[in-house]
Amino acid sequence: MAVDRSERIQAFLDTLPDVKPRQLNRPAGVDEKLFQAFVEITAFFEKQGFEPRLDSIEFEEKSLATKLKSIRSRYGKNEQLRLIDTHGLLVAPDATKENETLEKNRSSSDVQEDTPPSTQPDVIIPDDDMDDAPGDISAFLSKLGDPQDSIFQLKHVKHSSEKSDAIDYVAQRVRCPNFHEFEPLFETANRQLEQGVREAIPFRKESEIEKGQFFILNGVMAYIAEVGEEFERNGKKNARMKVIFSNGTEGDNLKRSLATELYKDEHGRRITDPQTRGLFSSTPEEEDIGTGTIYVLKSQSEHPRISSIRNYLHKIGVTKGSVKTRIANAENDPTYLLADVKVVAEFKIYNVKASKIEKLLQAYFDKARADITIEDRFGKPVRSTEWFFVLPNTIKEAVDRLIDGSLGDTFYDPKQAKIRLFDQPKD
Repeated sequence: MAVDRSERIQAFLDTLPDVKPRQLNRPAGVDEKLFQAFVEITAFFEKQGFEPRLDSIEFEEKSLATKLKSIRSRYGKNEQLRLIDTHGLLVAPDATKENETLEKNRSSSDVQEDTPPSTQPDVIIPDDDMDDAPGDISAFLSKLGDPQDSIFQLKHVKHSSEKSDAIDYVAQRVRCPNFHEFEPLFETANRQLEQGVREAIPFRKESEIEKGQFFILNGVMAYIAEVGEEFERNGKKNARMKVIFSNGTEGDNLKRSLATELYKDEHGRRITDPQTRGLFSSTPEEEDIGTGTIYVLKSQSEHPRISSIRNYLHKIGVTKGSVKTRIANAENDPTYLLADVKVVAEFKIYNVKASKIEKLLQAYFDKARADITIEDRFGKPVRSTEWFFVLPNTIKEAVDRLIDGSLGDTFYDPKQAKIRLFDQPKD
């Protein structure tokens, strides 16, 4: 009977579905080592029902507790890490009330400006002091000495209820209900960054924040969807904005506040506009600076492997000087297939490093790149990789799209030998 009962229990267990442990996916912008440490901490919490303790006699638990303490200090407000923090481990249980008090004090400042939840705290504890960093904010503040003598004491600060202008309140990020309308904009901007049509450069000044511009704040891309009417406060101009973030949230940030946060974030970036003024021009403006020339060449080689395809084969190159001088010794240069070449197109570059445009165009047509190896006059094989099976008018179209900002919406299809839109159906 005991055997029968065991078999019945096993049969019942076999009918139950397999329960696999929950898998966490690493959010973009979160370091792999940091992610793995947080996964271990989360797994411990889910198994034990409590977070790892520093006073534990178990080495593994104590190690995880030390990691958690460090993560809270350094990355407690990291928005990407919060996406996988389903148990609220980034906030210390005994620090919740202190955080609420800190937020209340921040909102009552006379020069108060909104701060996105993802930003780091104003007081940053150096890495070498991390082991001694208190987990309790009140304990940390108590080390600063008598409040009457503290340099952190706020004086002449009105309560928010005393303010006459209710527009100054702390902005909170909330879910963007129509994010589907903005998502394609982020996808396009990311493609353009990959292709080099846009660049992520250090943020420099508040005047760069305008409607339609992209920024990167704490690893999250931000799009300025709306800029409200400008107002003046304490002698400084400001404006309330609608900012959409690539993680599907939105905020009603103040312009000066966003600028402050971008300044504070050492990785804060402005994403350049793809429509660079004076990039290519036959009639440059007075202030334009010439940086070089992009040229398109056709080979005049009589080599059996080249002559049959040379009508379809073109080289995309760059020079800071004249093209004529650059190709003067082509017949002795492996780059030019050891033969004379014919110039079929030239594009003058202004205000932008010409080599960047060369790399961009070569990367764009990479799928049509010809990897050619021929022998020099000594029979030694030489290789050239800057030739492409692309016609000059197609290269001209890519240049035109680079100027009008639409290159990032397209790709080169070598099978159809033409430029196509990403969402364009095949013929």
